[in-house]
Amino acid sequence: MTTEEFLSLRKKEGTERAYTALVHHYSKPIYFQIRHILFDHSITDDLVQETFLKAWKNIHSFTGPGSVEGWLRKIATNEVLMHLRKTKTRVSLVSNEVEAEDGVFHIEPQAPSYWNPRDGEERFLLAIEQLPEKQRLVFTMKYFEDITYVEMAEQLGGSVGSLKASYHHAVQKLKGELGED
Repeated sequence: MTTEEFLSLRKKEGTERAYTALVHHYSKPIYFQIRHILFDHSITDDLVQETFLKAWKNIHSFTGPGSVEGWLRKIATNEVLMHLRKTKTRVSLVSNEVEAEDGVFHIEPQAPSYWNPRDGEERFLLAIEQLPEKQRLVFTMKYFEDITYVEMAEQLGGSVGSLKASYHHAVQKLKGELGED
């Protein structure tokens, strides 16, 4: 859905219809954006709902010039950052634990059905989890979502150059952690 289509739909058919179209069109990409950062289904579902609630509350404030998808992704990114800062937790897909400031708490396994720990994916995801917050965000957005640096700059703030540097540093750390040249 383009910005023009969204604005036209909102004007012609009303806010509720435009919002329904947003949820229908963007729920899946927003879900996977958050899931690739947090690796936890239940938290991801909650943050997707929060993202769309914020979008509903601010639907009249969106007038462009950026894309509707970029606007939603920025809201989702802010929700993830607020969650991480508020809870001060890191959810681990591989170990199925939540690490908090005052200790480690076990949670139910969240591994997806396609998970195969023998193929190196486990080591890769563990290495991603160890990245600093900004590098992890930039890496997951680029690697899993193939978001351009310009779109990332709209969502995260900062310059394209600083985001490229964060991605480069993340890749170097991952290569070092995984023992690749």
